[in-house]
Amino acid sequence: MRRSPRLKRAGVYLRVSTQKQADKYSSEAQRAALLPYCEAQGYDVQVFEDEAISGFRSKRPGLDALVAAIKKRQIDILIIYHISRLGRSLKHLLEILELCDSKRVELVSYSDGFDTSTPMGRVMFQVAGAFAEYERELIRERTIAGLEAARRRGAKIGRPYAGTSDLEKVAHLYWRGGGTIQGLLQALTEEGIELSRSSARRRVKAAEEAGYLAAAKADWEAKVARGAQGG
Repeated sequence: MRRSPRLKRAGVYLRVSTQKQADKYSSEAQRAALLPYCEAQGYDVQVFEDEAISGFRSKRPGLDALVAAIKKRQIDILIIYHISRLGRSLKHLLEILELCDSKRVELVSYSDGFDTSTPMGRVMFQVAGAFAEYERELIRERTIAGLEAARRRGAKIGRPYAGTSDLEKVAHLYWRGGGTIQGLLQALTEEGIELSRSSARRRVKAAEEAGYLAAAKADWEAKVARGAQGG
């Protein structure tokens, strides 16, 4: 008696960035596109998801679980809505592609319209990855430019709130400095606080783990937008 063919196991990865309010790739939109697609293909689906986590971070709970599943050969095909959902670092994207290759896992980007099972698809993956990294740098530059424009207009943005904890203050100053360690150090100096670069990195990491960094980023982006409009 002939056995029924095993269903292809699909790992669907969803990610919503730390810029949740401005992120055009909502979790609902990704699900609405990918799950019907997988159903139409007859895939056995497992969903991996990261909420409010930057694509530049290589360590994410959902992504870590996905990588573990790939290493254990628990999925046959990885499906994402857009390459930027997987990551915004070309180096990290290529590492994931190499892992998929080594485990014979196909990678499909739904909205980009390619899969890595073909030579052309692999080339498109790398080109799209480079653009995702470039787009991230543009966002960072625009944030810094917006802060500077608002300051030149005399808008008082970026001042830490009274009564906040040290980590909350570090989170606000980090985005006030454009989201860089160097910018944070400069902002701290303006506040009369001297801190070594290594100490600044440790505090930023602690602020991120405590959830202050993501909250402060949304707050600063709102203030920058108001400042840029002359408010």
